[in-house]
Amino acid sequence: MDLEFDGMSKLNCVGIDAEGGINQVLILNMNIHDAVIGIGLNSDLLNLYYLTGATGHAMFDEMAIVDSTITPRFNAPDGWEVYAMATRASIQGNTFGNMLNSSSMGSHVVRVPYMEKGVIANNTIARAGANQLAIKLHAQAWCESTSPAGSCTTYDNNAPPPTYTYQTNTHPIGIFNTLSGYTEKVIIADNKIIGADNPYTMSAASQNLNSDERLRDIIVERNWFISGTGTQLAILFTAEDMTIRNNIVDMKLGSFKTFASVFDPGTAPPSQNIKVLNNTVYAGAGSEFFGVDIHPTAINVSVINNLFRAPSSLNPVVISGTGASGLVQSNNILRDPPASLFVSADPVNPADFGLNPTSPAREAGLSTVPVRSDFFLTGRPQGLIDVGAIEGP
Repeated sequence: MDLEFDGMSKLNCVGIDAEGGINQVLILNMNIHDAVIGIGLNSDLLNLYYLTGATGHAMFDEMAIVDSTITPRFNAPDGWEVYAMATRASIQGNTFGNMLNSSSMGSHVVRVPYMEKGVIANNTIARAGANQLAIKLHAQAWCESTSPAGSCTTYDNNAPPPTYTYQTNTHPIGIFNTLSGYTEKVIIADNKIIGADNPYTMSAASQNLNSDERLRDIIVERNWFISGTGTQLAILFTAEDMTIRNNIVDMKLGSFKTFASVFDPGTAPPSQNIKVLNNTVYAGAGSEFFGVDIHPTAINVSVINNLFRAPSSLNPVVISGTGASGLVQSNNILRDPPASLFVSADPVNPADFGLNPTSPAREAGLSTVPVRSDFFLTGRPQGLIDVGAIEGP
């Protein structure tokens, strides 16, 4: 704790790394900069140990990264501020990413290849590299059912055979043998997430369409998303039992804009039991806008009490697609001009997105949604429930 690590922009330099199983570690008040990876907890070596009989090297567990600052190599196209996995983990109160200017730098800012019972909260996560993500949450690939004994055949960037089906896949082996095989029970809350010229901001899904990686029980709430010049999509996900609620999403920059995409699962199971509730999205000017885009395979998607503003967009749409079955949409508002919506005609800070006393979003929400407070943790309802992320007095 209370240390500065200077990677001096050297290739292959890592601030904090682990090559064996460790647990109950607190990384507190660190300043790590100009390294290819700020904090690296990678399972590859652990898995190699495990498969060769050294089963004492268990998955990282009870890891905490707190109140630290990690910045990328200046103008470098690669490297992660955090590339870390753990069974139980907490990433809270940190500043990650490029805070020097408005440009994209490095790779993904926070990449989590596996987490079971985790919190990513109260961080500033800024300006991922070009075509990279501020938060990339995924899992370990499930094994092809025809894998030879003791091995795990996965496809990653290679196309699987026509007979491939997620329904017969087997649990990941090796170091993950005693774990669920899912990234699950993760809360991503109260973060300030800043885009740059990268098109997507956050992903909770498989790395690609050929990798069967499974996520479930994910909550994304009370985050403040701020777009960059290239931002097109705030949240992309393929998951089971996922809730996105009370987020404020400022997408004034960029031309093509989507708030949330229930994405193509590829070889993974389809998304199901998805709730998109009480979010406020300010799209600004642009050529197109979609509130929620739903893949045809998705099951039981609910889009309720969301407030959208998309001035100058051509044919703005609250919901695109219906999924396979079970779509519920209710009490969403797509409105312009802003003066009738927010306390500020040109909102910048979260408080500016509070509802004008005459806003049509006042007391216009569906009261049965499981949302008991708002972006500022004000209790809901104050009278009848409001539409959007902020509950009025």
